[in-house]
Amino acid sequence: MKRIPILRSSAVLRQEYFGGFVFNHFLPPQLRMDQIRFEIACMCDGRHSLQEIHNQVQERLDHSQEYVKLVIQKTLNELEDRFLLYWRDEKIDLNNDFSTIEKKGDSSLRYLSAPLGLIWELTHACNLKCKHCFSQSGRPEKNELTTQEIKNAIDSFSESKVFFINFTGGEPMMRGDLFDILQHATTKKISIDLSTNGLLIGQNTIDQLKETNVFQVQVSIDGLEETHDNLRGPGAFQHALRSIELLRNNDLQVVVSATINKTNIKQASDIIDFTANVGASIFKITLFAPIGRGGHNKDELSLSQEDVRYLATIMATKQDEYGDRLTLHNDNCFPWLLQNSPLYDSNELQTKNVCCAAGTSSLFITASGDFVPCPFLRDFVIGNLRDCKFQGIWESDLLNIFRNLTPNDYKGKCNKCVYLGYKCFGGCRAAAFMKSGDLYGEDPYCYKSE
Repeated sequence: MKRIPILRSSAVLRQEYFGGFVFNHFLPPQLRMDQIRFEIACMCDGRHSLQEIHNQVQERLDHSQEYVKLVIQKTLNELEDRFLLYWRDEKIDLNNDFSTIEKKGDSSLRYLSAPLGLIWELTHACNLKCKHCFSQSGRPEKNELTTQEIKNAIDSFSESKVFFINFTGGEPMMRGDLFDILQHATTKKISIDLSTNGLLIGQNTIDQLKETNVFQVQVSIDGLEETHDNLRGPGAFQHALRSIELLRNNDLQVVVSATINKTNIKQASDIIDFTANVGASIFKITLFAPIGRGGHNKDELSLSQEDVRYLATIMATKQDEYGDRLTLHNDNCFPWLLQNSPLYDSNELQTKNVCCAAGTSSLFITASGDFVPCPFLRDFVIGNLRDCKFQGIWESDLLNIFRNLTPNDYKGKCNKCVYLGYKCFGGCRAAAFMKSGDLYGEDPYCYKSE
């Protein structure tokens, strides 16, 4: 009990209304903690022995010693599992920044102090003209952010303790300053993802990536060779395949992402097999959105509800087949509708506020610096980083439309859905808006019957 538990310098602590998060940018995702567990983590600062932590928690909880020991031990075990904790025999004064940012204003507000992550379109430039591109990328915009503006913004995000940034495009490697940007982000305690079509990855690129804190590289694969090239352009598949092999040969983690549409949905099983065979660790899907260049090709590419049901079935089957070898992200195809289990666990409470990550835990940044809730709501501009401070943008009343959604706000079959607030959090607001022009409308991809 005399030993001193100490958080490592890689730890980021962020206070929230429910308690807080502890994050290791080398080993995401973040660890969510209630008030007591977060206070325990904050006391792992080199100045408190295990006995002192126990005494303070005992006073705070007014509970049995056995229970207090259990809570403390479980919390410390979670931190050790994330490689965030070590022990000393003597106290120490640390220079590590374990300070927390307290939310200003009304303490009754129930939203995060900052986004968990950001998706950042570094440029509108792209070396492909994909049929399904939601941003209609090609040429760079005239007013894209400068290198210094991007670095200044990264500093601001770091101060607010944003945990993740996914740099995307367009094609981010079309920016000549990409590695300068990645190097700057690497100096912050932020986990970095890079999304690419794979055309510009060579050994020199790999060598530079290994000098950064890029956690994983996401490469787009939208079908087997003929299908992929039909959607993206001749030769695109072979370029992407060589890039994936090069990344894996250099021990860089690869995520394969696919935009599922009418032309490739029957190859979903083959794409997942491809993902596993090339050594990727995660397979992600995005359902086709009829906007941007995709809007011009919606008759060819649009999905039906039955298509999404078919996709959910394939994803569930493949997850059983591959198990821990491959993680499949399938929440956007409503997998719970396929289950024959009870609607929700008896210990599960319905969530009062229901919405996706848009504007609640993430934001999208355009190449010109506009903040929008998600990549598919590009016209819903909250502010621009050239004109506003980041914290002011995050606290904008415009985001309340997403943060304050309750089950009663939804329309159509979503309104009385037994899954809402338990398994489902309202589906995709962008999909509803694209279909009906109403942010409160039902998700058009949900295949649940009335």
